[in-house]
Amino acid sequence: MKLYSKITLPVLVGMMIIYTSCNKLPAVKPAPQTQAISADFISSQVAMGFTNTVSGSYGGVNLNAGVDSIALSNYQGPQHSSNQDLLCGFFNDTKVSYYTNSGDTRSHTSGNLNFYFDCVNGKSTGYTAYDSLTTTGKAPLYTFAYTVKQYYQIKSMNQSNTMLFVNGQLTSAVEQNFDNKATKPIIDNTYYILKDLTVDLGNKGDIKSGTAAFTSNGSNSYGAWKYDGTIIFYGNHKADIIIDGKVFHADLITGKITS
Repeated sequence: MKLYSKITLPVLVGMMIIYTSCNKLPAVKPAPQTQAISADFISSQVAMGFTNTVSGSYGGVNLNAGVDSIALSNYQGPQHSSNQDLLCGFFNDTKVSYYTNSGDTRSHTSGNLNFYFDCVNGKSTGYTAYDSLTTTGKAPLYTFAYTVKQYYQIKSMNQSNTMLFVNGQLTSAVEQNFDNKATKPIIDNTYYILKDLTVDLGNKGDIKSGTAAFTSNGSNSYGAWKYDGTIIFYGNHKADIIIDGKVFHADLITGKITS
């Protein structure tokens, strides 16, 4: 595993090393045999896709890591921390390349991470980050390719940095090809625009307010879809997803949908 960076060696030496848990990469849920491609099924996929993207499960920045570090989920090497004043207010461009083995799932992530920390008296109060990363690998029964592009503008809302104010844009492209060639690939492309999210890190990254407009398109064994909609967050890991004027109530942890 190697991490290539344009940051000078003294800065790299001074960075705090953070170890993140190595979790198995998520599988995109195939449509049930009895269900067509419908807005309620897609709303569940949008909910889980959003959760996986902001938590770094597709290989990108983990929003729930807070403002004191830029953390890439599943990456067990050095992470970027604001502990050193040299990182405050400076733009850093880092090339990323690392391998992950988790049980019977193997993957490789590569791409770029660009970021800078906003600091007051050497303490991080937020950051701006852009990443463009692709994760490819093999799991039991299928191969996968996850491409994620994230642009975050994050500000702390309190002195303990447990409440964040987030704006930005996310793009996730997921492709899964099954060993059983009779099963068609799952392709899912979703673009989100985040507006005024309030994120409570003290409650497992609960999004208490804000919206995310989205466009989702893709296909699987049962057909194709293209939907535009809006996610309205209201706390307790719950949100309303509005598609074509219909409201779906989503659990952002389980993906369960009620209407």
